[in-house]
Amino acid sequence: MANPPDNDLQGADSHGKGSQDYELHGQGLVQSSSLIDFIELNSPVIDKTTIIMRLLREHRGSYLLCRPRRFGKTLLLDMIENIYKGKRHLFNNLAIGQDDAKYDWKVFPVIRLDMSATHSSADTLSQDLIGRLSDIADRHKVKIETTNETRALTTLIIRVSDRHIAEAKENNIKIDEDDPRNVVLLIDEYDFSLQANFLDFDKTRELKLLLRVFFAAIKSLQNRIRFCLITGISKFDEISLSSGMNNVTDISYDPRYSQICGFTIDEIRTTFKDSLESTLKAMKSRGDMAADATFDHLVDEFGRWYDGYSWDGLKKVLNPRSVMDCLNRGKFFEYWVSTGPSLMFDQLGLTPENYFRIFLDDLTIEQNVSIAESHSIYNDNAVMLMAGYLTVDSVDNSGASIFYRLRIPNYEIKRVIRNAILARRTTPRGIDNSEGLQNPKYKTFYDAFCNRNEQVCEKLFSSFIASASYEYNLASEYFFTFLLSLCLDIGKHKTGLEVHTTKGRTDVELLTPAGEWMIIEVKHDRPSKPVKSAISTLSQDAEQPESPIAPNPLTDVETVSPKGSRPDSIHVGASSASSDDSLVLVVGAVPEVASKSLEKNVLAAFEQIVNKVYTLPFLGRDARVWAVAIAIYDSTFVRIRFKQAVWKDDAHKGVEIPPLYP
Repeated sequence: MANPPDNDLQGADSHGKGSQDYELHGQGLVQSSSLIDFIELNSPVIDKTTIIMRLLREHRGSYLLCRPRRFGKTLLLDMIENIYKGKRHLFNNLAIGQDDAKYDWKVFPVIRLDMSATHSSADTLSQDLIGRLSDIADRHKVKIETTNETRALTTLIIRVSDRHIAEAKENNIKIDEDDPRNVVLLIDEYDFSLQANFLDFDKTRELKLLLRVFFAAIKSLQNRIRFCLITGISKFDEISLSSGMNNVTDISYDPRYSQICGFTIDEIRTTFKDSLESTLKAMKSRGDMAADATFDHLVDEFGRWYDGYSWDGLKKVLNPRSVMDCLNRGKFFEYWVSTGPSLMFDQLGLTPENYFRIFLDDLTIEQNVSIAESHSIYNDNAVMLMAGYLTVDSVDNSGASIFYRLRIPNYEIKRVIRNAILARRTTPRGIDNSEGLQNPKYKTFYDAFCNRNEQVCEKLFSSFIASASYEYNLASEYFFTFLLSLCLDIGKHKTGLEVHTTKGRTDVELLTPAGEWMIIEVKHDRPSKPVKSAISTLSQDAEQPESPIAPNPLTDVETVSPKGSRPDSIHVGASSASSDDSLVLVVGAVPEVASKSLEKNVLAAFEQIVNKVYTLPFLGRDARVWAVAIAIYDSTFVRIRFKQAVWKDDAHKGVEIPPLYP
């Protein structure tokens, strides 16, 4: 039996692990892939018929539309089917149903083929296609007696076309004799079996060969097909939907249709106004939003969580599944990912360095986005773009070729990727990372960081580093910066990674629940091999196996006044001008070479923050800013120091920040 179709907006209750914590909010918004469900239950539906009219009026022929799963593709096909069947009464409240739309409601036979069944061989796929096409033939009262799926499709289209012409003549219905193209062909989830067998290359080659011959039949029937739309998630080169056939146009990245699936901010603001107001009230009552939060604040939060998907670099849409689930449940959560598996990172075999690149928003791909056959030449960026984990940020057409610049679309996907990264880390010393960002260790670190508890921060961050997989490049300073941003990105407030200023880039920025800005600079040194060997021995001697947290040799560091300093202490300050307020660290188990490195890098970090922080656009005279210096030596010793920023004419207590408005 075939699996359920994609049903892009189907099933308010079908969530994966984690979503069961949230009770239904009671909004009662319909989530269905059938337009008639919205009509019968009097539920609001986002109106996409203006874009659909443009597609149907301006184009005749065959088209391919790729969008991530659960993105409204099936509902789109359902709308097109009902339009071509002339069911204007279903569109009375939509743009196409209005008199001023002047749409010609001519009736044409529609063949709608759902290919959302999982098959692991060409034989089973062939049998399933023949069975489905036979069922469609029965509904159209024609016969297709064949054991070949391609002949079945060809025969079905020809006989449905002939029957339509015959019935029109019998009923004296005027038809266009000069344009015999009268069949509408809608194919949903054409690549479903390929997705299910993504990493089994023998199976996928067999399936691709069958699909290539199957879809090539469409080319020979262009004199019968009025309009054809094929939907899926990915475009596979070997099927030749838009090359070998030379008649299927890929509109996936056409700016005219970039918002044909998904919701815009304006659409949810108007269509779901009542639901948004009810959701705001519920979130306030639970403390999920501030008591003085407004309707606009909630809409902005929906945008932060679920907006940002773009296929032209200009127009953006929100993830429809997540929006509907959030409105129905009254809680922000990663709903889209929880609905089922997709082309996720472990399937792609991404390295840790690939993860890091994703967060730098510096990925590109050529305009003709497709997936090649051999796994060795799979373009990870292309797969992640099609699967919905990356999106088009901008289009670069300055050179001979056109390139898309890619980025993570929104906070929901950023959390999902970060959870996946944390879950991949090894788990020595009793640290369980299977919960990802839900692990209480990260919440403890976040709270300690926001409250500037240096000792707790050092101990926990040291343990996070110690539990990192050997796969990660611990020689890279960016690894530690990235790890820090992961650990801090569990709160409801803004976190920035590698934020650009006119003076360079700040490593990490954090807005705390108290409304304070943390501007963070990370420094890392690696020792020479002899020194490294000595430090490794020292670290092993200091380990405490019974502790669930990796031991940190800095736990005996104290803060004392300058007057009580000792010969082996280290004075740390932002500048010579503030040396009277410097921190004095009494070093115990830390080797001298590590102490000097940590001291040097704390000072260097503070100095860099001074040079960068005043250029940040969100700061003003009343901003409360903390400079945070994090020094790491040999992936073992960690020092974290907080210094409050003081504006012009204030006493030198901490890091002096040049004034924004001299």
